[in-house]
Amino acid sequence: MQNSPPRPCASLPAWRRLHVAAGPAAFPVHLEGDGCLREVLGRFSSAYLGFVVTWSLGGREARDARRSRFGGMTGMHALYGSRADVGLQVYARGASCSQLTASLSDWVNTGRGACVDGPNLGAREAHTVLRFAEEYYAHLPEVVVFTQVASPLISSLPEGFNTGGYTLTRSVNPVSPVPCPCSWPLASSHS
Repeated sequence: MQNSPPRPCASLPAWRRLHVAAGPAAFPVHLEGDGCLREVLGRFSSAYLGFVVTWSLGGREARDARRSRFGGMTGMHALYGSRADVGLQVYARGASCSQLTASLSDWVNTGRGACVDGPNLGAREAHTVLRFAEEYYAHLPEVVVFTQVASPLISSLPEGFNTGGYTLTRSVNPVSPVPCPCSWPLASSHS
């Protein structure tokens, strides 16, 4: 069942708008502006796994929504859309959040997702990552996955993500320094 399109709740820099669940059961209607943004940031940071999706009308899934040949978001929604520990942030690039596919719109309308729409800028994915890092830096879940709608990445995540049993382990020394090749002695060609 497709819900109504997400509703705008806050204006963001660079001519962008933040959209949230249309129904008051999933997202308080009285939250607008900075209050709405704070609520979205809080919900996203309370998730264990967060998806950041770059979406546009020119993408394969949007163009092929009726035939469902490219069902990346439908599959992702089926695996993660009902989990309370998974958040979603959609960046609609050059499109409106009201034009999302049914699976993305349904997920946003659970209250565990949000959508930002605005102009489509040059390096779209890079711009999405940079904006996200700037706005969400202090509000990150344990794991963040950046993807485009039709990405096969979703089905290749470790099995534990799908069941909620995946635990991150942090190495005491995750980086092993290796000398730069430029500092190695050069073999003399004048032997």
